[in-house]
Amino acid sequence: MKHESQAKSDPATGRPRALGLPLFFLLLLPFFVSWFAGPQVPVGDDWKLFENLDQLSFHEAILVNTRENEGLRFRPLVNGMVWIERQILGLGFRGNTRLGLLWIGISGAALFLLLLRIGLSRRRAWLGSVLFLAHPAAAEMYGWASTRLYSMGSAFSLLALLLGLGGKAHHALLAGLFFLLAFLSAEATYPLLLGAPLFFWILSRRKPVALLSAPFSLGSALGLKKLLLGRVFASWWTARIPLWIRLKGWLLLALPLLLWPVGTFAAEPLLAKILAVLYAGGMLLALLLPFLRGRFAREENLPRVLAFGVLFLLTLSVTGGVPPRADLGGGRVWFLPSAFFCAAVAVYGNRSLLTLSAPIGLGLLLLNLAPWAQARTKMQRVLSRLEREVPRHERALEVTNLEPQHGPVPLFVLMCEFYSLSFEGPRYDRPLLMRKPGNLDEEAFQASIEKQWLQYMSAQGRKILRLRWNPKLGVLEEF
Repeated sequence: MKHESQAKSDPATGRPRALGLPLFFLLLLPFFVSWFAGPQVPVGDDWKLFENLDQLSFHEAILVNTRENEGLRFRPLVNGMVWIERQILGLGFRGNTRLGLLWIGISGAALFLLLLRIGLSRRRAWLGSVLFLAHPAAAEMYGWASTRLYSMGSAFSLLALLLGLGGKAHHALLAGLFFLLAFLSAEATYPLLLGAPLFFWILSRRKPVALLSAPFSLGSALGLKKLLLGRVFASWWTARIPLWIRLKGWLLLALPLLLWPVGTFAAEPLLAKILAVLYAGGMLLALLLPFLRGRFAREENLPRVLAFGVLFLLTLSVTGGVPPRADLGGGRVWFLPSAFFCAAVAVYGNRSLLTLSAPIGLGLLLLNLAPWAQARTKMQRVLSRLEREVPRHERALEVTNLEPQHGPVPLFVLMCEFYSLSFEGPRYDRPLLMRKPGNLDEEAFQASIEKQWLQYMSAQGRKILRLRWNPKLGVLEEF
């Protein structure tokens, strides 16, 4: 056994050999998933986010989420990076999306290395990281490019935990730096103020410097927020929500994350439900089987499960008890809790059942991403028609009858806000006008904007081309 252990490790570093191939695959897995079901064109929030950033300077871009109606969120690192990608590097939407997928892959690779760092075998670390990347609740991460804040925040958080368990003195300082980067990416990482010190203390009580890395970094981030914004805490954080409603929200949040990870937009509802039962059942059996066999008392596993359990519960608390949407959308299912839950299962669960759960979870994830594949098809048809018509400068286009649903539909979430693609208020001076069905108030408001738009375009001498979306045929047609 000793000889076998030495053969698997590099004697110079003590680290397992042959890590390059699994790390490379973990980085590529999000790209494979996106190839089958992910978006290739901007949808909804993505387009609106990029449109807003394109109209701002760098200084304005890093503070774009700090207005009152945005809850005074603080995401300067993500917004600044996306701004640089578009304005300096000249990347289009596909380039931004691919970088977003790369960040998801980095998160999986970081979790793999973290599980190795705490002493798991390569197989268990591999299973935990694949379960994480293939978790059905991650559909939103793959579907929206604008969820970069969660993928970057998760990657930096996992790398910070990895470095915090390092054996050298400078590792704690590097951990603090990566925690700072995580806190500047997304407020969903703030609970690591408490979670990370407990994690380090449970697994390695001899490194007191690492215990201070997360609190010091969050203090630095909030100090920067106070300096730039004059305010630290957002108003919606202090909203008075009854405790029982918060508890109900957390229970509902845990339900799709752990037991019923299937969205209402799944392409094959019956197949999705069958896979969800198999996936949840496999994960639960993976946890229960060692316990039923009396193996839970193994001392080497208890601290690891406890450490990741603390991280899971605390990072879940960032929602404030706001329940998830039925389609797993709206940012209600965070990426980090999924990582910590899958890590705890990898530490303790039955390996055979985990091996079966990974491909089932991947299949369910692809089903949850099916609406984005449908959105891609619709979007490409809309864009191909608009690309033919927009260069004709003598024309102005009015597009009506757009689908009003929210969720992963192509461009139409944006088109619901046809009058404004920025924070500047209603716009009627653009040669492209989008309309959707709405209630009486919405119809009246759209009609007032349309009247101004028609007057403006007529004054410019433009010919009006009216197009209508045909949902049955999935095309834009003249009328």
